[in-house]
Amino acid sequence: MAKVVLTLLLAALSLYGFEFQEKRYISALDMSVVAKGEADFEKERIILRYNAPQKRTIRLNETGMRIVTENSVQELDYEKNPKMRYVYLLMRAVYSGDFSALKRHFNERVEGKKRIYLPKQESGAYFSQILLKLEQKRVKLLRIEMKNGDRVSIETL
Repeated sequence: MAKVVLTLLLAALSLYGFEFQEKRYISALDMSVVAKGEADFEKERIILRYNAPQKRTIRLNETGMRIVTENSVQELDYEKNPKMRYVYLLMRAVYSGDFSALKRHFNERVEGKKRIYLPKQESGAYFSQILLKLEQKRVKLLRIEMKNGDRVSIETL
């Protein structure tokens, strides 16, 4: 599930469609993985298309997400997966430019072009810190540190 959480945060990197490179460290396996893909923001949903190392598509909307690979389809409901709700809030905040919803769950610190989010209460069960680095009002880098030791860095290309 942590793998899904980390990859879903890709959508938080831009106000528009973009290509990305994700570098993910999985603590339990002491392993790093690099993935590439593209993301598109639509009115009712966010679509992530991974090209490498494995082809898959993730579609997110208000209530949940769908993960499609060549061999399977997985549905995740935010009510049953509260961690996913925070991921969706983060993506929507960056997409809309309205960070007020995040401020209910994270303490925000702004340092120049960086926004650092430290978790409050429930979100602290999943996240240690989230960093957004902005360039020309667009997110250039997203770095997430999970409570379980996993880390992900995502850069727009």
